[in-house]
Amino acid sequence: MRRRREERDARDQEVVRIRATEGLTINALATQFTISRRTVHRILAEARMSGTQKAAAGTSETT
Repeated sequence: MRRRREERDARDQEVVRIRATEGLTINALATQFTISRRTVHRILAEARMSGTQKAAAGTSETT
């Protein structure tokens, strides 16, 4: 269980990094990581709440 959490954390960090540096859309991130759009939204919202997503904070693009 711990390993899965670590893998998920690494994936989430990568999603946030790519969103911030490359500006990929929610759909593109979902496709690239084979996760749902809702999961991408959750990852980005959690990052904003924890302050780890400076560049993409406040964006709400969903296409």
